[in-house]
Amino acid sequence: MAGVVAAASAYPLETLKSVLTVERRQYGGSIIVSFVAICKDEGVFALYRGLAPTLIAMMPYVGVEFCVYETIKELLVKHYCATNSLSTIQTMLIGAAAGAVAQTSCHPLDVVRKRLQLQGLPGRPTQYSNMLDALACIARVEGVRGLYKGLAPACLATLPSTGSSYVVYEALKAVLGVASR
Repeated sequence: MAGVVAAASAYPLETLKSVLTVERRQYGGSIIVSFVAICKDEGVFALYRGLAPTLIAMMPYVGVEFCVYETIKELLVKHYCATNSLSTIQTMLIGAAAGAVAQTSCHPLDVVRKRLQLQGLPGRPTQYSNMLDALACIARVEGVRGLYKGLAPACLATLPSTGSSYVVYEALKAVLGVASR
């Protein structure tokens, strides 16, 4: 629940980031100027376009990531580690792989989120009525590959953070004396 509240609270900044990336000149080039312009021109709710796919993707993303991490870790420890523990590098690599799998599994919702955020801006017609309409239209017009546009950079961006997050996770478990099941 905390993740949902945090994501919803910070979501307008994600929208502003997307808008400034694509339409910087149109919206003044700064966060505050862009915020005011979007609210004035399109209303406050325009800052929340695409929130639904973000919130929907959160649970499967984290679930897939954790499941993949724990499964690979268990297999490695069981079959390849004499010490019943992994090195920091192994932990980081497994975490990075888990992050890449999770990103791949949820990437279509990320594509939809970006499209919903940017539609309706000047020069960008409104094409989709909601998340499901966007998923169907993108798949129909661009093929399934259209739902995976930008996957490589998205995965590359998650590798270091996800890998290092699992190193910290395992270190904290050791400090707190929490064992994996």
